[in-house]
Amino acid sequence: MANPDIVSLDFSVVECSSEDDGHGCSNLQEYREDGVGWISEKGCEYPQTLVLKVHHQDDHRFIQRLDIRCHESKIPANIEISLGDRCHQFDDPESIEACESVERLGCIILDSNQRTGYRSRELKSTLIQKQADFIKLDLMESYNNVHNAGGQVGIIGIRVMGCRRRNSSLKSPTTSEITPRTDDLPVTKIEIPKTSLASLPLSVKNDLDPKIQNSVDRLERFKKERAALEDFDTAAKIKDSLGQVYSALVAFKESENMMRDAAAREDYEQASKLKLERDARRDAAIRKLTEVEEKWVGREVKDLSISTINDESFVSRRSAHSTQNVDGRDRSESEHNTTATPDKLKPFSPIERCESVDECSTNEDDENDSTDSERDSHPLAGVDGAEELPAPEALNAESAKVSSDFFQKVVDIYGMYRANCFFSKNWMLREAALSKMSLLSKEIYKSESEAENCAQVLCDVILRSIDDRNVQVYLAGLILLDDSMTRFEEIEFPPQKLGSVMSKIIINLLAKLADSKQKVADSAELSLLSLAHSSCIDISILYNAATKRIRSEEAKGGRTCKARIQFLENLVAEFGNNVSWERAIEFTKSSKAFDHRDSGVRDAAKSLVLTLMMVRGEKVLRSLENCDEISERQLNEFRTKFAIIHQTNAESLFRNR
Repeated sequence: MANPDIVSLDFSVVECSSEDDGHGCSNLQEYREDGVGWISEKGCEYPQTLVLKVHHQDDHRFIQRLDIRCHESKIPANIEISLGDRCHQFDDPESIEACESVERLGCIILDSNQRTGYRSRELKSTLIQKQADFIKLDLMESYNNVHNAGGQVGIIGIRVMGCRRRNSSLKSPTTSEITPRTDDLPVTKIEIPKTSLASLPLSVKNDLDPKIQNSVDRLERFKKERAALEDFDTAAKIKDSLGQVYSALVAFKESENMMRDAAAREDYEQASKLKLERDARRDAAIRKLTEVEEKWVGREVKDLSISTINDESFVSRRSAHSTQNVDGRDRSESEHNTTATPDKLKPFSPIERCESVDECSTNEDDENDSTDSERDSHPLAGVDGAEELPAPEALNAESAKVSSDFFQKVVDIYGMYRANCFFSKNWMLREAALSKMSLLSKEIYKSESEAENCAQVLCDVILRSIDDRNVQVYLAGLILLDDSMTRFEEIEFPPQKLGSVMSKIIINLLAKLADSKQKVADSAELSLLSLAHSSCIDISILYNAATKRIRSEEAKGGRTCKARIQFLENLVAEFGNNVSWERAIEFTKSSKAFDHRDSGVRDAAKSLVLTLMMVRGEKVLRSLENCDEISERQLNEFRTKFAIIHQTNAESLFRNR
């Protein structure tokens, strides 16, 4: 019999990336094996995210097990599981972002269901045995099959198993008491795949070393090229070899993530063991990748140097043989495109400098030259991997869900093809469009007047990319921001003309400082500091935005408050007397940071005050003496620290005389 104290807990879905008609996420809140469940929208972006808020029946908030019944045909390759735990016993956060602790457990690997003819619905039961208020599921790209033309993922039902409400006079259940019996549902522990994978999950690929990424991309391109040449036997063998590489890479990243989690918990003994496992799996993955690369790509390019290949396969390089455009100017080899054909290209804007092709030529050589010229002048020429991208769908303002004015201005500046890429539902096209916009910065912003005409549209483009749910698109937008600011500095664009249009970007980047994804938060901070150093941005605009009072619910959670105070300290350390110390102190007081229940916020406030005292002296300390939020003990600690700072500065001055 199953343990009677383990029951199914109610939950609500508080976040959902997308949903198909008739298959909303609310269907998951009632578990039914024969239900319709939740299905993502067609052509959705990945990962698709579901966040569940668990309604516990006891104060221990213990989750024993998670059951996921998958759709029969719309199946994700794997599901990453994370837990969010509230930061205080009496908190009731409304979102996982408000949790102080968000722990990634790992991923479960799902079967493609091909062997059952897409008729059965796989049940995955995963041991959790942790306290949590939120469960986050990131569903990676779906398996392709004839029943899933829209590339969707779906879940039929979810059960969160926890503890039954108990009488308060009874003792709380121990871990041994709530461990399920052997006749419960079979439990699948979170594990890494040991068999060949059909594709490499994006979450793994995006976290790889760039050199490994390039090698994987080169093999994938070569596989597609063999298939395009109808050499299907070779393409199948390469696919099988790549599957073994994918499995090894997933194993390596799983070990690395578990090592990081152990280190975050300060379980250093376990982290040390996992480090050895991580290193062994990394070496095994690199050996396998090198072996596959030498077997396939190396055989084709053995007579070429690394610099000649330049991360392109031999077939791509061989087919892109023309090195000049029609007016005789040399072009970079990386601008050749081998997959885009003339009928896929949309009208270009004048800035694209697309060379015309003589459509009346009947000579076969002329036709070949014409094809190469059009490839050279592809709207995304110069963007890495552009030749692998599909042609964008034709869009207008209505289908792109933007104002007609904004859509038309993007078309006018960047051309219709790139506009379609930028507004596309395909995140890879959006990323490529932003990368091409970065390459065009010098060409578009030739003078102050041209830059002024385009500044508002550029900022709107960057703002849209910053709000993009896809991290790669977000990062491409920040690169565009940095390249554009570099160009503005070169043409000495006046700060007063840029400050107002940049304000929304600054506000959004400040919000990203508290993002749960460390890569997003770190890149936002780097971009803000870069803006602060730019001669085209008035530092006071950024500093005033950073010291603007945050909402009470954000301050209560702690994450936003801590991130903002740490950023203010960086600004103070960088710019010293050029920023107002009073505004920083006032912001810290209004956020109630000195007596915040989160020790991380209190430590950040203390560190900011010490930095301010080092830069601005005793007046900072005096401003805190009548502050109600600061206890006498804290004030005495600040006095002691200031005395040490003052003595150190005096000794340094004496030595320098």
